[in-house]
Amino acid sequence: MPDHPIHPDTPILTGRKLSGRYVLKTPTFMGKTIQVWEADDLVLTRKVAIKLTHPHLIYESAFIREFRTRARTTAQLNHPSIVTIYDTTGDEEMEAIVMELIEGMTLRSYIDEIGTMSPTKALDIVSQVVDALQHAHQQGIVHGDLNPENIFLCSEQKVKVSGFGLSAAEKILRETSSEFHEDPSPYLSPEQLDGENPNEQSDIYALGLVITELVSGMTPKMIKESSSDVLKTAIEQAPVEIPNAFFETLRQAIDKEPKGRFTSPISFRSAMNPEIPQENGKNKTMDFSPRTRQRDFNQVITALLTIGIVFTFIFGIIYAAGLDDDLFGNDSPEAAESAESIEEKTVEEQSVSESEEEGSNEEGVAEETTNPTPRAVVPSPIFEETPIVAAEDFDPLGDGVEHPELLSNLFDNDSSTAWRTERYGHRLLGFLKPGVGVVVQLEKSISLRNIEIETAAIGWSGEIYVSDTIGASLEAWGDPVALIEASSGTAEIDLSGNSGQMIMLWITDLGDAPPSLNIEITEIRIN
Repeated sequence: MPDHPIHPDTPILTGRKLSGRYVLKTPTFMGKTIQVWEADDLVLTRKVAIKLTHPHLIYESAFIREFRTRARTTAQLNHPSIVTIYDTTGDEEMEAIVMELIEGMTLRSYIDEIGTMSPTKALDIVSQVVDALQHAHQQGIVHGDLNPENIFLCSEQKVKVSGFGLSAAEKILRETSSEFHEDPSPYLSPEQLDGENPNEQSDIYALGLVITELVSGMTPKMIKESSSDVLKTAIEQAPVEIPNAFFETLRQAIDKEPKGRFTSPISFRSAMNPEIPQENGKNKTMDFSPRTRQRDFNQVITALLTIGIVFTFIFGIIYAAGLDDDLFGNDSPEAAESAESIEEKTVEEQSVSESEEEGSNEEGVAEETTNPTPRAVVPSPIFEETPIVAAEDFDPLGDGVEHPELLSNLFDNDSSTAWRTERYGHRLLGFLKPGVGVVVQLEKSISLRNIEIETAAIGWSGEIYVSDTIGASLEAWGDPVALIEASSGTAEIDLSGNSGQMIMLWITDLGDAPPSLNIEITEIRIN
């Protein structure tokens, strides 16, 4: 069920299809600016999560622009404790971010349903959140709105963090829209409430509040309004025992002055770790999976079956050796020799069998667990393919970018992935500009033969430019070396007589296929 009431201007979106690919199924979160849906990806046949802007905000241009920018920036983060962004999309009413679907519960739900947690168990969560923040900070990205609603507790003791950077979009909305009056998050730092942009210390402050709430049961408002002495007394009366040094670490993390806090997430974690007591002599980990008990039961059954098989095997050997007459006392040389011979043979055969089975199982496990995305079979080109080493979007007449996070899909030899343009209201790029381009770079300047542009688009048009450098404007590229007119799908263009290291596809017409808002290019091959 949604965490917040649905905005009155929000239409019924169940079943709505975005980009002809993503079908909205079930809402999982409803805020005043953002809603999150579980959806089906029809192309890759998988379930995803889609974060949407509310339709009533589509005309808030500054908010939408910042939303797009933060989505592209966050897509650069690649860490096991950060929710992966797959794509950006939307339509004429909404912007959308396509993300991995997380199976688990939010930390907010854990606190509301279960309550407090021991410092030892809290550290399991803190450690992974710290790793996520540290990775993002190293990329120059701060979260800005860390709270229990965007910390997910998953199976296998995994923690995932979502929502990086999107607080900046909501900040712009608060500053530019007279209709937006949402109360700021109680986890925001004092400097953010004063109108400053978040920084690394702001994230540490938010994490300190989250952990203090998790171990003490106090709300962020209570924590903020309490003096240091009052806070210490309240924590000492918490349902779980909290070491004094642990309290001092939390107090420093939520210092009202940024300079009084820890300098990095890593230093925060290091300060928490030494004084945390061990439970039963070791640090316990947590599994938030609803299948944990069933898995444990299955493990018991498996163990019992294994024991049964072992005993059956042993008695089988004994019987085959002719020792069934005296199971525990026959010391005849003949029996011993027979048993030894059979044992050696059995071990030898078993070793060979296990070796063969191991190889077989290894393939089977890899096939079952990794479940790789099927790759389209592409016919071998007439000429030997020249490797592409990099790609760059080219939009000198627009905002300068066209999905840079998807550029590697152009030369990954996987036709199930794609780069695409932004969405436009008309096949002629919304009449906003004459074209938009993408540049692929070769390892060095060579004599070209042909280029293959793989797409499913119908009726699209464009131009091919060749150079040794990337021009700052379209004019700097000179004249096009080839034209593509109303192409139906994949285009192969002869480039004989041209040499260069940079090849640009300049798209002038998005084509006929509905909704005619963008064009997807799955692969570019240079021969």
